Order: sequence, then structure tokens, then C-alpha cells
Amino acid sequence: MRGGLRRDRPRRTTWARCSAAAPRRPTSHPVSWRSPGSRRPVRPRSPDPTPAAPSSSNGSRSSPLLGGSATTVDGPPFADLARNLEVAGRNRYPGVVGGEFRLLGPLEVAVDGHAVDLGHGRQHCLLAVLLVEANRVVSTDELIDRAWGESQPRRAKDTLYSYLSRLRAALGGAASLVRRSGGYVLEVDPRAVDLNRFRALVREARSADDERAVASLGEALGLWRGDAFGGVDVPWLNGVRETLAAERFAAELDETDRRLRLGGHAELAVELPARVAGHPLNERLAAQFILTLYRCGRQADALAHFDEVRRRLADELGADPSPALRELHRQIMATDPELQPAAPITAVHQLPADIAEFTGREEQLRELMELAGSAVVTIEGMAGVGKTRLALRLAHRLTDRFDVFLYVDLHGFADQPPTDPAAALDSCLRLLGVPGEQIPHDLDGRAALYRDRLHGARALVVLDDAADERQVGPLLPACPTSLVLVTSRRTLALDGAHSMRLDVFRTDESIDLMAAIADPVRVAADPVGATEVTSLCGNLPLAVALAARRLRARPAWTMADLATRLRATGELSVGGRSVDAVFTLSYESLCEVRRRTFRLLALHPGEDFTEETAEVLTGSPDLESLVDEHLIGQTTPGRYHFHALLRRYARDLAGDESAAVLRLAAWYLASAAAADRLIDPHHRHLPASGDRTFRDRDDALRWMKAEQSNLVATVHTAASLGDHGTAWRLAAALWSFQFLGRYWDELRDTQHTALTSARRAGDAEGQAWTLNNSGVLHWQLHEHDRALDCYREALRLRRSLDDHIGQGVVLDNLGNAYDEVGRPDDAVECYREALVLAELTGDEAGQANVLSNLGETYRRTRRFTESLDHLNQALAIQRRIGDRQQRYTLCSLGELHDDLGDRSTAAAYYRDGLVLADQVGDRWISAVLLDKLGHAVSAAGDLVAAREHWKQATVLYAQVGDLQAAARLGPFLDGA
Repeated sequence: MRGGLRRDRPRRTTWARCSAAAPRRPTSHPVSWRSPGSRRPVRPRSPDPTPAAPSSSNGSRSSPLLGGSATTVDGPPFADLARNLEVAGRNRYPGVVGGEFRLLGPLEVAVDGHAVDLGHGRQHCLLAVLLVEANRVVSTDELIDRAWGESQPRRAKDTLYSYLSRLRAALGGAASLVRRSGGYVLEVDPRAVDLNRFRALVREARSADDERAVASLGEALGLWRGDAFGGVDVPWLNGVRETLAAERFAAELDETDRRLRLGGHAELAVELPARVAGHPLNERLAAQFILTLYRCGRQADALAHFDEVRRRLADELGADPSPALRELHRQIMATDPELQPAAPITAVHQLPADIAEFTGREEQLRELMELAGSAVVTIEGMAGVGKTRLALRLAHRLTDRFDVFLYVDLHGFADQPPTDPAAALDSCLRLLGVPGEQIPHDLDGRAALYRDRLHGARALVVLDDAADERQVGPLLPACPTSLVLVTSRRTLALDGAHSMRLDVFRTDESIDLMAAIADPVRVAADPVGATEVTSLCGNLPLAVALAARRLRARPAWTMADLATRLRATGELSVGGRSVDAVFTLSYESLCEVRRRTFRLLALHPGEDFTEETAEVLTGSPDLESLVDEHLIGQTTPGRYHFHALLRRYARDLAGDESAAVLRLAAWYLASAAAADRLIDPHHRHLPASGDRTFRDRDDALRWMKAEQSNLVATVHTAASLGDHGTAWRLAAALWSFQFLGRYWDELRDTQHTALTSARRAGDAEGQAWTLNNSGVLHWQLHEHDRALDCYREALRLRRSLDDHIGQGVVLDNLGNAYDEVGRPDDAVECYREALVLAELTGDEAGQANVLSNLGETYRRTRRFTESLDHLNQALAIQRRIGDRQQRYTLCSLGELHDDLGDRSTAAAYYRDGLVLADQVGDRWISAVLLDKLGHAVSAAGDLVAAREHWKQATVLYAQVGDLQAAARLGPFLDGA
């Protein structure tokens, strides 16, 4: 693989294809458009950095345009009613059994589901007035004035009394029309009036998170059937109608803000045009529509609408756009990443299955349910006491309160090293939808992004088997809508956490557990024996459960028989609570084949295993029998694991079985190498071994993803057992998957171990291979000095091995690196030597690659004749052998002709390159080619086409994370 790819123009790689990576994201963005940012509560998909809607429980901030609180016009006579209204629920309003009053559209009344005939149109006016003022006295004069306006009848009061009498009869028991001193009052359940329900739902949305707010606002707006009091035309009600229309519009704006935060721009792009047409000068709505268009990839339309709004404001109001709208325009021109919605949080549900045979701990469970509103709860206690079972039972009881469920096994007290919090954060961020290239390299950066992604989400995080506070701290969300359950054998001093200490069961709880698993009748028949058995188990839940399952598997045994066998296997230490006697009882019930399987499985290097890996390691794929004996558990369908105590027990029995472990390591190597050939077929591979096959690239990727932690662990295990060849080769086979997936931590880990192994073994081939890959990794992480050191040492070793192909690969990478750091003469020297070696070995693809890179370096140093000659040679070879890497050569040829002033030829090369880039889905080189093509056609005078190319390039740059390149195009877009 070659390293150090340039940002302005890519170069082809040889060992493992290295695509140009996005520059690191800055740690902060002083941009006014950031909302609780990219923090998505989980709904269909997630929010984004849109300025927030009203201040809400998820910490939203208001913005002058997007996210500013809607101004609901509650003023008299509506304020008191809105303040006093009590909402019993969102969709149902218990107590409203008789009537329903609908003002938000044509006036309608229904009693017991049947429409009421309200009679004369004036009765409609009177009822509308009384409903707007429901439960408030309206004077007789006010009723007359509001219902008739200036068209009052001659005997107005008599006419009023007549109409009110008819209304009273029509309404029946749905409402009470009561005469009070000076006037009338319509006594009605506020929840029966749609206007009141609308206002209550809007108020509810103001203090809700985005997902719930969208639901509330959607329900509120769904109550509208048209203009309020449709068909009623009197001055006072016309004024109220305008006020209510303003409330409705404000609610629509609030809902749009929240939906934008939840990533709903695609649907809004269909809905907003009609609303915009009705409110062309509303700048908040304009900002929403512009941002919607931008997020849908319609930058040209977004900018055009800004221009339209600016023109209309000037023509009709003599005003300029507000500062906030101008800022949005600036950010679009600069392709500000804060405007792009973050990768959405999908509905993540990572909890292991609930435990069916859960007994005891009811008191603790009730206490924990009461603490569920806390941010952090720790459950502490010795191994086997049931911490994980209790945490999972609680988590499953709380599933209706949360949308995101993360489970992280921290391995704080397992045989393997504790989980690095940075690695745990990497896994969590990927589950939360963050692409690998956007995950920071450092712990603090990952923790900040993790908190950002969970901000406002209703997340339940289970951190199982924590070692200490330092391991847990970075994994704690920072928002009150999340709950973290931490289990540990130690007492953890976490700020603000509620702690619960678990002890062993009481005797009665142990007996209940035994009865639930075994036969309740047999347990009840011998309470003394049951007490003795639970005592021999130290009342440790894990031990009691195993003993109960042994009893269930032996129908002829009595409790006394079980106690006798437990004593015979070795006295249990109740104080230290050793449970080996219980384990031994279950172990000795196995046949010899299954005993050996049990022992060997404990030596598996990784966290879990499959039937396939079990057969390789032990010779037997039968795991279900061990599951039936509850000696191993099932993590997910097809994957199995040990409890830490049982793994320790089995390893103590296993003795030296290194041959079996190394057999597994060899199988992992063969499988990973087969997968690697499909994942990246274009780089140099290790010699094939084994007959493992995969259906296709996707199948290989799925296997690598599922087994990566086991493969990494196997690299270390092979190294510790002295099988250094397997260690470095397995690391090499993992390279493409880890590099393409941006698994930087795992890459560092495996490459370091691989290099150490190769050096200990004195394996020059392994050292050279690993050093070259390490050089690429260091270059990718901007550790340039270390990268150059790796390349130089790799080259020395390749020369000592007289490996011409390997030398060519390293020289090509070293040439790239020298060119990147401004040493073109050294780069040319490396390329020339690499070219000789490629010709010597007949490596046509290698020749073309070096010729292309050499031609690019000549172009950059303005040696145009030599550049053209080398690039044409490269292109001829690539076209002859069908090498799609010619898209890079075409890019260089385009740049060369640009430098020579031949814009039309340059544009032709760029277009040819775009065709190939599109065929292979290479978005980064597509962005580069569009960028260059825009400049070429602009110089030829076609500014319209140039601007369109730059807009497309900007989108692609943003998609691949090259935000600096995207921002660089902003001024060209503005000036085109």
C-alpha cells in the first residue's frame, strides 16, 4: 500500500489501496448555526445541527431564525384558559364523554358522536364567541357586539335571549349555558374544545425533546380543518381568526425546526414550497426552506431562494435580509459542516436477552426503578452475585422509556486486559451512526463526540464489569435524558452516581431460585436439604443456579443426594465463596469429549466464539450441550461466551493446549487472508493457505466485522506463544479491513505487535511488510517523521532480501512521502528506481502507477515535457490492461493541460476521469475532478457550468469529509 496521498491530487496505491483521507475535524466550530448539535434523539433517524426550536428539555438553544420559540398569541381573552388548562393525555382526554366542540375549521358540535344542528347562522356566531371565552362570563352587551357587530337587530337583547335558548336546547348535556350576573357563561370541559387541545399540545411541545415535540405539534396541527370558524363572518371573530392563524403558523414553524433537527429535510422539501408561497417575506420560514434545500443536495435552489427573498425584501419593504439569514447564506457558500445533518442515530438496541429465570432482588429492583430518573446508577458486588443479571432485568423493564440501548462489556476483571475506553467509544460511535473517518483519534475527542451524539437522546447505557472510574468516565453521557447502569466488583466513586451494593442471596432467596430452575415440588419436599445445598453454594446466585440445573438434569436425585455430591467434590469456602465444587459437579456430568471441549473453549483468545471456531479449536461443533448445562452462554444467535468465573475454572483445568490454540490461529489466518483478497483485490497479498471461501466481498466484510476483536486477540496470543509468523501475517491480512474502516486503534495495536513479533523472530520479510504498512498508517495520522523512518527501514530490508517487487512498492510510497514534504528531487529518485524494478519484474500495473506519480511530480516542478511523456505512457498501459486507476492519471493530464493553458483539452481529460470515477464509486477523486473541471470551464468563459461543477464538488467533498476543500470553493461559488 502506498502512503501519504496528497489532498489536491490523489495517487494510486499498490499494496493496499489507500484512498485520500479526510483531514481531521477541528475540535470546535465557532458557528452560530450549531444546535444541541447533531445530537439526535432517536426517531426514524436523527437530528442535525439546526438551530434549535424553543428551549426544551434537551438543552436546545434559540436562534434568531431557526429554532426561535414560536410566539403563540395567547393574550386576552385566551391567556387564562391556556394557563389553567390541564391536559390528561395526548390523544385521549378522559372525562369528555358527551360533546366535542370544533372551532379550528367550520364550527361543529358533536354529542355522543352525532352532529348537532346549530340552527341559524347567528347561533353559530354566538356559540363561537362563548367557546372562545369558555368558562368565562361574557356580558350581554359583549355578546351582542361580538355576534352582530354593527348589524345589531332592533330588539337585540330579546333576539339574543331567543338564540341562546335555542342553543341551550341544541347542546343538551354537552355543555351548560348559564346566566350569571351581567351576562352568560358556557361551562364546558376545556378538553372538549379543539382550540384548547391545540394550545395545550403546543405548550407541551415547548418542554419536550425533539421527537416528542414533533409528535405533539403534529397532533396539534392535525386538529385544524381549515380557517377557524369557517363560514362565520363578523368583525370580532374575524380578528380572533387572524390571531389563531398566527398561532397555527407559529406552531408550523416550531414543528419544522424540530423536524429539521431530526433529519426530516427530505419530507419537508415536498411540504414547504406551498407554505413559502403563502408567506414569501417570512425570514424564519425562508431560512428553514433554504436549509432544507441545501440538505437535500439542492445548493443551487437554496442560493436562488435566498436571492429571491433578498430581492423581495428590498422591493417590497426596502430592507435587507436579517443578520441570521445572511449568516446562513455565508455558511452555505462556505459549505460549513455545521449545516450538514450528522449521521443519524438509528434505533440501536444492543441489550443482551433478558433472563427468564430471574428470582430474588425484588427489593433492589424496586429501589433501582425509583432511581431510574438518575443519570448514573452503579451496582457493585463480588463475581457471580448477579450484578449483570440485575442490570439487564432493570434495563428490559425500562425499554418503554428509552430509544437507544447500548451494552458495553468492559472486561474489568476478565483474563484479558480491560477494554480501553477509547476502543469502547469507537464501537459506540459506530453504532450511533458515525462513520469511521469522522471518529477522532484521541480519547477526549471521542468522548466529546459521544456526548454530542447522545445529547437529547433517551439513551440507556449498560457498562458491564467496569474496572475503575477512569474506564467509565469517558463513557458517561452528559444529558439528563440518559441513564447509565454500571456494574463492577469495586466501589466506584463517580460524581452524582447512586450506588447499590449487592451481597449474596438470603437463604430464602436462594431456595426460591433453586425452585424456579429445578422442580419446586422436590425443593419444597426437603427444606433442610435445600438449605444445606444453598449453604454449600455460599448463597452465591451463580453457584445456586448451576446446582439447581444439575438437580433438574437428574430427576432421581433428592436434595440430600445433591448435597452429598457437592460435599464430595471438595468443600466450598463460604467466606471466600469459592464455587469450584458447584462447577465440578456440572463438569463431571459431561462425557469426556464435552469436557475437553469445555476446557479448550476457555483458551479461545477472544471474547466470544462460534460453532465453526469451536470445531477448529476443539474438534467438536457441539456447543448446545454446554449451553444446556449452563456452562457457557449465548451472546447472540450463533455466538457464545463464558462467564468470567467459569472461564477461569475451565482454564485451570486445561493445562498446556498451545497446539490447539495455534491451530485456531492458523485457521483464523487462512480465513482472514481469504476475506482480504475479496475486500481489496488490488493490493499485494500474502501467499494463499487453506481452503476458506466467502460468497462475495460483502460476505467477507461481514465476517471480518464480526470476528475483528477475536482476530486482534489472536494476533497477541500467537505472539505470546512464539508463533511470530502467524502474528505478523494475521496483522497483514487484517490491514485492508481495518484501514478502509478507519479502525485506527486496532491498526496501531496489531501493527505494533506484528512488528515486535517479526523482529523477535528475525523475520526480515515480516518486518519489511509490517514497516511499509506502518508507514502508511503513520502518514495517514499525520505522523510524517515516523512514516519516513518506517519506509526507509522497510526499503533497507527489501534490498537485503533482493525483493524487487517489494522494493518497488516501498520506493513508490517513499516517493509520495518525499513529494508531499517538499522534496521533489528525492521523490523523483525513488520513482525512477521503482520504475526500473517494475520493468524488471514485468509488473505493468506497477509501471503505470510509478509513471503516473513521476509525471505528477514533474508537473508540479514545471517540467512539463517530461510530465506529459510519463503521463501518456502511464495512460497507455492502464488502458491496455483495463486498470481503472487511470482516473488518477487522467486527473494529472488535465492539470498539466490546465498549466499549459489548454483548457478544452484539460476539461476533456477531467470528464473522462469522471466517467471512471463514477463507475468505481470514488467520490473523492470525483470531487477533485469536478473542482478542476469547474476552473477549466470558468477560464473558458462558461461561468454557469463552472458554478454547477463547483456545487457538485462541494457536496462530494463534504460527503467524504474533506471540509477544507469544500470551504475553499465558497468564494468561487460566490463570485461565479
